[in-house]
Amino acid sequence: MTFTRKPASEPVSIPVPGKIPLELTDQLKTARATLPNAMLGTIYFPRKPEDALSIRFKLPQDDENGQSYVYLDQYSGNILEMPLGDV
Repeated sequence: MTFTRKPASEPVSIPVPGKIPLELTDQLKTARATLPNAMLGTIYFPRKPEDALSIRFKLPQDDENGQSYVYLDQYSGNILEMPLGDV
């Protein structure tokens, strides 16, 4: 897990043959535990098997739309990147 302003490249999930993506509720629990004081913003669902689940949050110091993200591997639930807004 890294704390960066912008991801250097788009984070990717590692597809596991025969395994389906984790439930959204489980992924949200992980993301919310990582940024407990943030408000949930937008959820960007993976379009391809290798895409990460991206969840936008709004921290108190972010602009009105929120500029903080948690990228999760859709199969393992591991946090791949956490670019934070104005910290």
